Amino acid sequence: MHQNELAFVSRWWRDTGLQEKLLYARDRIVELYFWATGSHYEPHKVVSRIAAAKFAKMVSLVDDTYDAYGTPEELQLFTEAFKRCDDESAVEQLSDDMRLLFRAFLKLCDEMEEDMKKEGRCYGAHHAKDAVRSII
Repeated sequence: MHQNELAFVSRWWRDTGLQEKLLYARDRIVELYFWATGSHYEPHKVVSRIAAAKFAKMVSLVDDTYDAYGTPEELQLFTEAFKRCDDESAVEQLSDDMRLLFRAFLKLCDEMEEDMKKEGRCYGAHHAKDAVRSII
């Protein structure tokens, strides 16, 4: 079970292409999956484990961006883009790397929303976006 889930999450990470495109992206998806497993250990919590690992990866990339890879001006624009998620003009002002990361984050939110709709819990992705906005 866990091997299949880890293979799925690893494939997702590889398919995002972020590790190749963001030079500072660390390949820590295995660690993040096992972290998620610690808090969502029941066999039926598959969706929660996978979502937690994916969101943890994206949040760690955003955190690394703020910590070491953006100028103050770029980070101000990045913060504004997260505050105004649906405003494409805010996204267009971002550097290529930040735009790529921002769009990957939104894509993940959309994917999670679709997965949650299948379970009858479509409100979850909205809360995830709000949580990220609150920490940025």
